[in-house]
Amino acid sequence: MRTGRRERRDGWMSGTMADTYVPYSAPVPPTLFPALAFVLMIVGVACSAWFFSMQTISTKLSRNAGRDLAISAAASLCLGLGLVFTLLSNGIWI
Repeated sequence: MRTGRRERRDGWMSGTMADTYVPYSAPVPPTLFPALAFVLMIVGVACSAWFFSMQTISTKLSRNAGRDLAISAAASLCLGLGLVFTLLSNGIWI
């Protein structure tokens, strides 16, 4: 029974989707991983320090939930991505 595909001499099918694959290239070059890790961790720690100081200095009535959520989300995002790039720069491919 013919499937419409051409068979190569080694037995593998040609003309399949595997013949059209393009090698994956990362959107961020691996040479930038350490610099990105450093910058993101510094920004994350700075946002965390800012959030902590705002919580300790402000009174209960002067707090703003939207501002607090924005600062904490920025700190969380920067620290999370900083951790990912730290692991990648050290050869731990996650």
